[in-house]
Amino acid sequence: MAPAPSRSANRSELRALWRKEWQSELRSRNGLLAATLFGFLAVVALTMPASTERLTPAVASAQLAVVVLFSVMIAVPRLFLTEDEQGTLDTLRLWADPGAIFLAKALMGMVLCIGQALLMGGAFFILTNATVTQPFIALAGLVAYGAALAATVSMASALVPGAQNRWLIALVISLPLCLPVVVFGTGVMAAALGSQKETSGWLTVGVLLVTAVATLVLGAVSTRAIWRLR
Repeated sequence: MAPAPSRSANRSELRALWRKEWQSELRSRNGLLAATLFGFLAVVALTMPASTERLTPAVASAQLAVVVLFSVMIAVPRLFLTEDEQGTLDTLRLWADPGAIFLAKALMGMVLCIGQALLMGGAFFILTNATVTQPFIALAGLVAYGAALAATVSMASALVPGAQNRWLIALVISLPLCLPVVVFGTGVMAAALGSQKETSGWLTVGVLLVTAVATLVLGAVSTRAIWRLR
């Protein structure tokens, strides 16, 4: 029986996979640019009514949460499914642990989605002239919300490589899984806009961060089990 890989070997493998994902994003920016452009267009479309009347904190927080959700659902699945369509995902599985592959792609998705959430959140608050009463909660909330969404959509996307209509299936699986995250994301944005207590906002940030970490662990375990059956 072959010896189990050491922790240092696992970390080295994860770093190598992370560098691969980072270099792939630098070489091909079309998917990221498309997701970012969609997000900004959605922000502009949703904030047009705010030019004549101020949105309530409840409506504004819900709109921002939904915009970030759909931007994430465009940006993250391509990290898994584009390689699957090109046939390189099977090659990658020959020399790397499926759990490490998932973690590298999910962490890259987190970085991209946190950046998108911050950019879209800033644009949304500026265009709507929203009064952010708790800026630190807004910043932490956007980071935690983007991370939790990216982890959830990554887990759903990792389940469907090799399936027909994989892009559609990934979205169908992602939507119900993301609903609780969207509820918490709406809550933390509402706290940032002053419609909820500060302690409630920080508690929701903590819930989103725990959700992101737990989903990463669950996604790595489930990916390792499912991909080894293929």
